Amino acid sequence: MSTSINIIIEHKNRFLFTIIFDKKNRYIAWTGNPEDRPILKNLDGMSRKYPIWIKQQIEKIATHLITNSHVDLIPVIKQAFEDLDYGRSDPKDLQFTEQLDKNPKHYPNDKKLRVKVLILELGVGIGEIVYWYWRTSWNNLR
Repeated sequence: MSTSINIIIEHKNRFLFTIIFDKKNRYIAWTGNPEDRPILKNLDGMSRKYPIWIKQQIEKIATHLITNSHVDLIPVIKQAFEDLDYGRSDPKDLQFTEQLDKNPKHYPNDKKLRVKVLILELGVGIGEIVYWYWRTSWNNLR
C-alpha cells in the first residue's frame, strides 16, 4: 500500500565548497559562482557586539579561504594589520558595543566586567548602548 502526502521539495542551494566547524550550526559555504557571496553562518566574532572592523576582517578572511583557497592568505591578514597601523580604519569601526538588556543592578558585581564598569561610570540604564575600545599593541599579535 502506497501513501501520498503531497509535499513539494525545493532544492534551494547547492554548495560546491563548504567548511563545517565543530560547534553546532557553524559553517562557511559557497556555490562556486563568482557572482555569489559565501554564506558565513554563526562564525565567532560576527555577532553584533563585536566591532565592525573585526566582522569585516573575518568576512574577508573566510571569503578568501572558501573562494581562493589556492591563494596565500597571509597577505590578506597582513593588510588588515597594516590598515590598523597606519590609521586607515575609522575609529568608530573598532568599538565594542552592547545594548543593556537588564537594569544596572541586575548585572554581576564584578569590577572586571566592562559593562558593569561602564554602567557605574556613565549612569546608564536598560535599553541604552555602551561602547568601549580594546587596546593593545598590535605588534604583539603578529
